[in-house]
This record gives sequence, C-alpha cells and structure tokens, in this order.
Amino acid sequence: MRNRKFSFPVNTLCGSNYSNFRKITADHPIDRKTMYFLTGLSSLLLGASAHFAERRTLKKLKKISIDKPPVFIIGFWRSGTTLLHNLLCNDPDAAYVSTFQGVFPHHTPASEWWLKVLASPLLPRKRPADGVKLDFDMPQEEEIALGNLQSLSFYHFMYFPADIERLIPRNLLLRDVSEEELDQWKKAYIQLIKTSMLKTGGHLFISKNPPNAFRIPLLLEMFPEARFINIFRERKETLISFERFLTGVIQGIGMQRYDKKEFGESLKKLYDLYLEHYNRDKALIPPEHLIELQYPELLDDPYGISDMIFHRFDPEHREKAMENVRVFLSKMDEFYDNKKK
Repeated sequence: MRNRKFSFPVNTLCGSNYSNFRKITADHPIDRKTMYFLTGLSSLLLGASAHFAERRTLKKLKKISIDKPPVFIIGFWRSGTTLLHNLLCNDPDAAYVSTFQGVFPHHTPASEWWLKVLASPLLPRKRPADGVKLDFDMPQEEEIALGNLQSLSFYHFMYFPADIERLIPRNLLLRDVSEEELDQWKKAYIQLIKTSMLKTGGHLFISKNPPNAFRIPLLLEMFPEARFINIFRERKETLISFERFLTGVIQGIGMQRYDKKEFGESLKKLYDLYLEHYNRDKALIPPEHLIELQYPELLDDPYGISDMIFHRFDPEHREKAMENVRVFLSKMDEFYDNKKK
C-alpha cells in the first residue's frame, strides 16, 4: 500500500551513511527529534548493507567512461524543469538519476531488488502542491543523492529551513570549502553519473538539477563539452509556486521550525542570485552548447521543443526519442494532475 500523503517517519537522509548523517546534522538545531532519531537509526541500519552493495557497484563503475557530453537542465525551481526532464529522458540512450537512486545512491543498483519492496510503502503517490506522479523508477534530480554521498548539498535547507541563508554560500555556491571537500563532491558526482549509466544502460547523462545554475564554471571544468538548457519562468509566478511547493516538502521531511515570512524573503534573494550567476556565467558556455527556453513555450509545444533539443544535442537517437515522446505526451495525464510543474 503506497503512502497517500507527503509525510514520513524518516526523511531522505536515511539513504546516507551514518557518519555523513551525523556530519550534516551536527550544527543545526533540531525540533522534530523523533524524525531525527528514526532517520539516523535507519541510516545506521542500512549502512552495513550499503557498504557491501557499493563495493560491488564501484568495481563495475571502473569499466564505465563518460564519453558523451552531459546535458544539464538548469533554471530556477518551478520553471518547468521536471516536465522537460521527463520529456528528454525518453531518449533511448538517456541515463538519468532515478528517484530510488536519489534517495539511496549507495544501494543503486545492487540492493534495489529488496530495498524498493521495503521503502515503497513510504513513497507518496504524488509530489506536494503540483500532483506530479512519484515512482522510484522515474527521473529525478541529483541534489539529494549528492548530499547522501557526501556532506555538500543545497537541499539540506529542506531539512533545516531556518538555516537557508547560511547554507547558500557553502552548500549551494560551494564557496569556502576545502580542496578535499570539493574533490569529494566532484567524485560523488562522477560516481552518481556512472551509476545512472550502469542502471539505465544509457550513455547520454541528462541532468535536472536547479542548483547547477549556480555552478556553471565548475561543471564546465569537469565537463568542458557539456550542454546546457536553461528554462525561464516569470519571477513572481515562480516564487509563489516554489514557496507553495516547499511548504509541502518541508512539512514532510523538515526537522526544524522556521519563520515563513523570513523564509519567503530568502527565496526572493535566491531568485535574484540565480539571475546574477546565470547571466554572468552563461558567457562561458559556447553558444552551440546552450539552449534557452521560456516556460510558456514548453507548455504550448512540448513535442516541438523536444524535437528541437534532440536535433541539437542527440540527432543520432532523435527519431526513436520522438516516438517515445509522442507516447509520453499521450499519457501525460497519468503523470501530472495540472500544469503547475
């Protein structure tokens, strides 16, 4: 029986190892102590099996190379990135992080066969606020998985919303971190990508991760030929949607009380910071490697936008990808209750 509400006894840090869980939570006030205790206990209990599962996976990853330039979908949260990601992952050569890998990166794919059975009752049928279908095999963004592999992730603000301001410089912008910490972050990202390739059998990694809009120089350092798709949505509409969405998410996984008015002001500053970083850093991307979209364009013509992107970034698999997109669009009501992606 699937969970009908976005409410959990534990949060997504249960997929981290226990030492990482302790490091992430060490300097934050905790209000939901039962969730904190149960999440830590789950992390501890899953840790032993994760160690052996990951050892088997890492041996296989040594044989995998990232030969195709990754495609990074960026843009501010609630700008249509989820819909675009689901469309592009219809590419038959697509590799992507699944929801299961997002929460349990140490267990993917070695322990999926039993852990999915154990965790499925906790997974809600839909996301809060927008009604988007949730399933362990569906494409997902990487930021939670990155935070479960090592300690730097901006999505820690969803556990600790009162601390969002102090998480931005270090966990989002990756400033004032040691060389060792940054190296661990890079290695975790490479491991995540290769694991997604192992799991899906695809060779073209398609990412959807809004925090990457703030990390373009670092991503280009790691993947000089990377492709980027930035999608824009009107500021006021985006922020209203984002704050509504986060209210549901934080109710489900947060461990801290917070002032909603102050939090809303932080989100406004975050949007302005996004524009500042993106407008400055997009000049580093070769024009032929960048596509810029408007959210209404995607809603009005998802088929045509998908075709244009495949033509630019993966013409080899365009024909089959578009066949899959056509099927996806014919069934889109199964994935979305409304158009507030």
